[in-house]
Order: sequence, then structure tokens, then C-alpha cells
Amino acid sequence: MANELAAWSEQLAAAVETAGRHVVSLQNAQSTFAAGILWPMGDSAVVVTADHALNQQELHSIALPDGRFVGGTVVGRDPGTDIAVLRISEAVVTPDLVASETVWKPGHLALAVGRSSEAGLTASMGIISVAAGAWRTWRGGQVEQMLRLDLGLYPGASGGLVVSGGQAVIGMATRGLSRVGSIALPLVTLTRVVEALLAGGRVVRGYLGVGLQPIALPDHLCQQQGVPYSSGHILVSVEPDGPAEQAGLMIGDILLAMEGRVIEDTSALMAFLDAGSVGQQLTLEILRGGQMRTVSVVVGARPGKE
Repeated sequence: MANELAAWSEQLAAAVETAGRHVVSLQNAQSTFAAGILWPMGDSAVVVTADHALNQQELHSIALPDGRFVGGTVVGRDPGTDIAVLRISEAVVTPDLVASETVWKPGHLALAVGRSSEAGLTASMGIISVAAGAWRTWRGGQVEQMLRLDLGLYPGASGGLVVSGGQAVIGMATRGLSRVGSIALPLVTLTRVVEALLAGGRVVRGYLGVGLQPIALPDHLCQQQGVPYSSGHILVSVEPDGPAEQAGLMIGDILLAMEGRVIEDTSALMAFLDAGSVGQQLTLEILRGGQMRTVSVVVGARPGKE
């Protein structure tokens, strides 16, 4: 038994060491504030990290696995999936990140690998606690698989690499998409978003330019006016010159349905606003002053993050 435990321990250490060849630390003048993944780009590489970790942070340097410190500039950011890409100031060659054929399930071992300016490589171990299908984040981004992690993510480890005990890449660790724990963004999502950010600096998504708040409709109103809905979303803000304002929508309007489908929550709304929706005309059913109305809106492109 002791020999088996020692062998397993060596296997885990080897998995962390291998993953560490791809992991960098992003540092400001004080300390490490995030980890990042060296993403191979032919004869060089870029750095992929968690977008939320860059907020209000001044990048001082990037610590590479070989001990060098280099500068970096942001190429693109996608708050919807919490992914950002930075171009580094020197050419770096790194091995390819090979996709695993494993179908990730609850109970699979997960190692979150980061890098710290003080301690070098860091690692925490746990399991995949939830492995579900595609989901949409609260910021509107589409992720190909929900992979919730049951492990402690050290400060500065968001943006690091998550691997299995067998060294297979699971994805990128982030705290920015869940209020109850850490998430691993799968490699297929990273690949799609990184390609889009390198091509255009952002991921294009549909945009109406409204702020919404759920609201229950009074029974007497529904009965008197023949409103076939029991709830809706009231417009609490309308962006100046945005698609909604151009269509004549106003603060206080209540959005009931879109293209004949009830808008039960913001996820239902976001489902209409993917990249392919930009430029399309959508029919909205709204309630204004107690009266049902139909409004046509042409979907715009969501402004990029500065």
C-alpha cells in the first residue's frame, strides 16, 4: 500500500510539473494577481487568462516557466466567458495543448495549477463535482460544458491550467463565473474564444441596449386586458441610441415575449442574442400603460469592453 501511495504521489507531482510548462504568472508591482496559460501559436505563444482578474490591475510583467520576465499587452477580452488574451513581448515556444478524449464526469480527479511570484508552481487537488451540458454564463457567454470544481483555488490561481491526474488538459480555472465555487472552462471553449479574440479583439454578440428587472403581473390586469402572461421583465434602463431606443422602447415598458416565446429569465433573452442574431429583426411583445403592443427591434452588436 505504501508503495502504491508513493507511486500515485509521484504521478500527481509529474502531472503538475508537466502542466507547469504552460503556466505563467501575471504580476503587478506588488505581487502575482493571476495565473495564465501559454497558448501555442506556431513558433511563439500568447497568454490566455481569466478576464475578471485583469480588472483594475496594472500588468507589470509575466513570469514564464523558464524563469524569464517579459512584458505583455492585451489583445482581446471576452467578459461573457471570462477569457482574455495577451500578446507577450518575446517569442516563446511551448508544447501543444492536446485535447483529451475523456468524457469528464463527476468524480474525475482535477488539479488546478497556478504560478506564484513567491513560491513558483502551486497546485490544489479536488474533483469535478458537476459535469453537465452546454450552459450560458450570467454574463451572456456560451460555454460548451459545465465543469464545476470541488477544490480550493489559491489567490492568484484564476487563469491557471486544470489537468487530470493523468496529465490530460481539462481547461482553465476561474472564479469569475460562479458565486459558489470554481469553474473549469473546457479546452473547446478556450479554443473557440481565443481564435475569435485573436481575429477581432472580441467575441461578437447580439445587443438590445436595455436593463431588465423581473416583475409579476397583477391577476386583475391580465384578466381585464387579456394578457396571456403572468410575468415579464420591466425595462429599467435604455441605452441612448441603442437598438431598443431606436425601436421606440422606453423605460417602464414590460417585455413579455420575443418571437412568440415567453422570456422567463435573462438566459431566455440571451439565447436570442448570439453572434448570428446581429442585424436580424426580432418581434417583441410588450406591455405599455396596461396595453399589449408589438415592437420590431433590429439586433445590434454588443459594444466591446474597453
